[in-house]
Amino acid sequence: MKKNSGLKIVQLRNYIYLCFVIVFMFLISSVNVKAQNSGETNQRSVSDTQIVSYQKLKNDVRSNSGNANNGNKIKEPTAEELRVKELEKKLFGYNIFHNKSVKFEPNLNMATPKGYVIGPKDELVLQVFGVAQNKYDVIVSNEGRISIPDIGVAQIGGLTIEAVQSLLTQKMSIRYAGMRGSNPNTFLQVSLSNIRTIKVNMVGEIGLPGTYSLPSYINVFNALFAAGGPTIKGTFRAVQVYRNNRQVAEIDLYDYIVNGKINQNIRLEDNDVILVRPSSSIVEIVGEVRIAGFFEMKPKETFKDLLKYVGGFSENAYKELVSIKRKGVTENQVFDIFSSQFSNAIIYDGDVISVSPIQDKISNRVIITGSVMRPGVFEWSKGLRIRDLIQKAGGYKGDAFLKNILVYRTKFDLTQEVINVDLSKNDLLDTVNNILLNKEDAVSIKSVIDLREEYYVQISGEINNIGTYPLLDSMSLYDLILQAGGGKYSASGSYIEIARRSLSDPSKIADIIPVNNKNSMLSLDSLKIVLLKPFDHVFIRSTPGYYTPYSVLVKGEVKLPGEYVVDKKEMRVSDLVKRAGGLTKFAYLDGSTLLRRTKSFIAKSESEIENQKLNSIKQNVNKDNLIANIETNKNLNKRIDNKISENETSIELEKKQKEDELSKQIIIKDNAQLKGKKNNTEPEKEQELVAINLTKIMAEPGSSNDLILKEGDVLEIPELLETVSIKGGVLFPVSVKFDDNLGFKDYIYRSGGYASQADKKRAYVIQANGKVEVVKRYILFKKYPKVLPGAQIFVPVNTVEKPPFSYEKGLALLTSTLTLIFLLRTL
Repeated sequence: MKKNSGLKIVQLRNYIYLCFVIVFMFLISSVNVKAQNSGETNQRSVSDTQIVSYQKLKNDVRSNSGNANNGNKIKEPTAEELRVKELEKKLFGYNIFHNKSVKFEPNLNMATPKGYVIGPKDELVLQVFGVAQNKYDVIVSNEGRISIPDIGVAQIGGLTIEAVQSLLTQKMSIRYAGMRGSNPNTFLQVSLSNIRTIKVNMVGEIGLPGTYSLPSYINVFNALFAAGGPTIKGTFRAVQVYRNNRQVAEIDLYDYIVNGKINQNIRLEDNDVILVRPSSSIVEIVGEVRIAGFFEMKPKETFKDLLKYVGGFSENAYKELVSIKRKGVTENQVFDIFSSQFSNAIIYDGDVISVSPIQDKISNRVIITGSVMRPGVFEWSKGLRIRDLIQKAGGYKGDAFLKNILVYRTKFDLTQEVINVDLSKNDLLDTVNNILLNKEDAVSIKSVIDLREEYYVQISGEINNIGTYPLLDSMSLYDLILQAGGGKYSASGSYIEIARRSLSDPSKIADIIPVNNKNSMLSLDSLKIVLLKPFDHVFIRSTPGYYTPYSVLVKGEVKLPGEYVVDKKEMRVSDLVKRAGGLTKFAYLDGSTLLRRTKSFIAKSESEIENQKLNSIKQNVNKDNLIANIETNKNLNKRIDNKISENETSIELEKKQKEDELSKQIIIKDNAQLKGKKNNTEPEKEQELVAINLTKIMAEPGSSNDLILKEGDVLEIPELLETVSIKGGVLFPVSVKFDDNLGFKDYIYRSGGYASQADKKRAYVIQANGKVEVVKRYILFKKYPKVLPGAQIFVPVNTVEKPPFSYEKGLALLTSTLTLIFLLRTL
């Protein structure tokens, strides 16, 4: 007993161990399968995760480094820096020295100025011309001397070019005798061939202070530009130049900017010092002036002086008074300066001057609108009456409603009142209605047309130009028909109706007025006495029994194939075959088809058809140039062109309506798709096959099989077809020769049999005449359709994919099976 129990324990332990091994193998295999099937996807996922992590890490590092390393972070300007930038833009004169398009560079190619002072390192050209000719190139030494060959040494340092030329003329006259006397024949010309460089010191409130090496032609403006000009704290009004510790010039840059004067712009010499002191008085002017901004003022300068710098008042400025905001000892103060005080009002540092605009209103105007020749704004003067204003406006028009003219008047408290004036009586002495006008009065003269609804009439039906027309006084029905281009060929003069708005009977919407006439549309004299009323709608009916002819087409095995006009409403297929001369001996009746337009067919509009015919007429008339130039044909071409142009307008309108309708259908389909309904994405066919049995039709004309023809029908009668095509879910789609002894399945085998994806249950046959027959089932039996010549056998393909083999499910099934077998063997 113990031995058996021990054996069972061992077996149970082995069983548990086996289950553990199987589960472990299952887990390993599932992991391997997943790795093999989606290794690439997982690799991409890991890669994407790494990218996201790196991007997040990079963003974190960037945000942290913004605090740790300000060198890599864009520095935001401080409030003080922004204030300085704004001041630089508004400080008058500052942009001259910071405008890249303006350059104060010296002209080094100009003739040597007579006042130029010679200094060391200058290179001179001494040109002797006249009876004697010679040339000397000399350089001024550091001691200010030059050495002239064969003449000697001359001390010229510190002299001007003009003085040097006089000195050297006397010195060189020893060698050149022609230079002496009152009538010399030899002359001396002294010029610079290469100017020296001088040192200029720029100090004070200047952009780039320091010592500059500049050409000796340089002036103060050139030097200031080279050093960046005065800063916002530097003066523009008193730039000082020092030479040998002595002030030699004081330049007011405003004098140059405003007046264009450069008389103080002296030429600099070696070791000159330009000093730009801090400005002493800066004021701001805002409002209606030509140049608003900050300006530097000299002591005791007045507002009149400031006006010169700002370019004067603008056109909208109120020039009688300006306001000054001034800094006091403990608080700000405001002062008003009248125009009489402009030349005496001293401006102080920190002042802010405000120039206000004039009021946006006209003090002496009156306005007239409406039915006058020249409506608009006119001058008001004392004693101006309403008739005087109408006369200024060119008088009133013929449609003016003078019985009630409105005058809108603005009262003292700015409220408005309206005054009714009656000028219908042409009484010039009527001062009661011919009222005096005040300033800002607005006169409105209405038109009698504006006081009524816009009257119109409509015309529809068999008329050339359907539409809405304005109702004219005493307009008759005949007038409207002529204006609408006359009636069409199909129009009936005996069937005309007028729908008129009913005013007498509240229960009626409209009164229908028949117009009976037995004459043609172009000779309806009786219609001239039918007067139209506002909003009448005229309907021109077609002649009873009139129909627009349409055609059908027969092709194939008939004796007279082609297009035929339908001659009666109940024309049938058999009638068409008879009119086509009957069938030929090769006709295959069972393969005959009828092609018919669907609701989706887009037919040409009447305007398009008419344009096509008109273009054909025009083309035939213009074939012969001689005939085309006949006056009658010229007029015909002109009428055709006008009619084509009118029709094109209608075509565009119809096209727009079709596009709108198509857009609505698309929206409806989209909404249906959103609601979970099936959306047929295939375009709707404009034509479809109608299955017919021409054998029965020709055997029993007029029977139920004999269809009535419709516009655009195409009847095709082929010759005998000898093949059958097999398509779809077969191994080798092919067309084979028809054999009366073969059946449905025989033709399938002729194409290699069914494919693995074939949906046998839904196989069908399309006969040559378009009839579709399916395989029928009766419990355990199947009835296959008969295959006729020209038929198509179609086997659908099953598009539902079978689920792929799952390694996990297979392994689980195998494990369960093995476990079951193991248990059965141990029991």
